[in-house]
Amino acid sequence: TIAPNVDDGKPTFGALGHAIGLENFAVVTEDGVVLPPATLTESWHPATRTRPERFEVRAAQLDVGALAALAVQLPIAPAQRQLLTELAPHGRVNDANVEWQGRFPHVTGYRVRGDVENLAMNPLAARAEQAAADGQPAQAARPALPGFKNLSGRVDASDHGGSVDVDSDKLVLALPAWFAEPEMPFDQLALHARWSFPRDDRLLVEVDSLNLSQGALKASLSGRHLLPLAPGQGPGDADFT
Repeated sequence: TIAPNVDDGKPTFGALGHAIGLENFAVVTEDGVVLPPATLTESWHPATRTRPERFEVRAAQLDVGALAALAVQLPIAPAQRQLLTELAPHGRVNDANVEWQGRFPHVTGYRVRGDVENLAMNPLAARAEQAAADGQPAQAARPALPGFKNLSGRVDASDHGGSVDVDSDKLVLALPAWFAEPEMPFDQLALHARWSFPRDDRLLVEVDSLNLSQGALKASLSGRHLLPLAPGQGPGDADFT
């Protein structure tokens, strides 16, 4: 391939795009971090006059904990490394598909799809906006995020919103920003919910159905919650039955 707008005539691999596949690919680092065998495909499409460059990664099966442990050892930005360390994710993702447009940190769109199995992630505290400092880019404010353990189901998320279908046994929700007792265990939980951003500073969560059991307690719930994303604006408006 000859790169466009280059006059020296030297071949440039993938200048007009590329696709790479790895079958039963495994990694073992010097300090013992192991990424179990996985089948991955990656593709890249260069930017055009009307759209930014596009990336796509597919995986038949991934060990999330091993992948996160490997990622923190790579030359990634300190903010990304800190986020992975705080979240400490683990579990499995099957039939995963991740797409994004633009190059980090200037990503203009993304979509993440996949089936999760016994996924876990630590909760995150709310954070105010942070200005650029010491060569690091500015970081937008973020709301508090819940954590969880033993989460199984399917996720389809993008920068415009998404949906989640959960069917989990022994699920534990970690909600320290909302309740004095931070962990809420459930014997069984089934959920179908969607979310969207009707405005840049608003998150709309719509729960089509939620059925849960905890010992003798059984409950069903549906409704919607409009949440402000900026700190200090209260809990928002909720309507559940």
